[in-house]
Amino acid sequence: MSQSPPAHDRDAPAGSAARTPPRPAPPPGAWRSRGALVVFLLVASVLLAVDLASKRLSFERVAGVPVSTEREPDGTLAPVPPHEGITVVPSLLELRLTWNHGAVFGIGQGRRTVFVGFSVVAVVVIATLFARSRPHERLLHLSLASVLAGALGNMYDRVVFGAVRDMLHLFPGVPLPFGLAWPDGSRGLYPWIFNVADVCLVLGLLVLLVLAWRADTATAATRRPAPAGSPGAGTRADDAPPSTGTDA
Repeated sequence: MSQSPPAHDRDAPAGSAARTPPRPAPPPGAWRSRGALVVFLLVASVLLAVDLASKRLSFERVAGVPVSTEREPDGTLAPVPPHEGITVVPSLLELRLTWNHGAVFGIGQGRRTVFVGFSVVAVVVIATLFARSRPHERLLHLSLASVLAGALGNMYDRVVFGAVRDMLHLFPGVPLPFGLAWPDGSRGLYPWIFNVADVCLVLGLLVLLVLAWRADTATAATRRPAPAGSPGAGTRADDAPPSTGTDA
């Protein structure tokens, strides 16, 4: 004979079920955390200030004379006068001024309205991602703040001046190996000129990509079935221990 159920099971009313413990409430969004919000806004503000200050100082001093940011009668910007770059680190970094009417690497020249629209959308997306994140995800918040500062810095230039002020040039005087050249004919190892906002954008996006990859990897690991014999993998019927009860 099998053992009879415990007394408390016999006395339970028919149809009653064990109560499921309530699920814990999800943590509040980062925008409700004063500490997370302060860090996010502070980092974005500092990076934006560094970007705008570096642009202003460079366009005032690097060319030997201040570069005019006023528009000509035909609506165009005054060209940057010819000048020698200022070496910061030999063969690594110099300051050289240019107006960029496109995006990174000079893509999309003259499409100011399109890039301003992209920047507005980016700001909305960044704010949404921050609001939906958890307060303790500081690395995510720092990368979002970096992208936000870069987007705002270049959007400011496009709205105010109609073009972006660039001044950072990597590997000056270093040619491509084997006599190679870029499609436009330039032979420098890195012919593009950029700014602090571009650095913030690239670094912030790289960190976001790494975080997204890590999250996908962790999700895939939790969904992968456990190997046979491991805890939680279940027990085969032929491996189950024999029953201790005796049927009549």
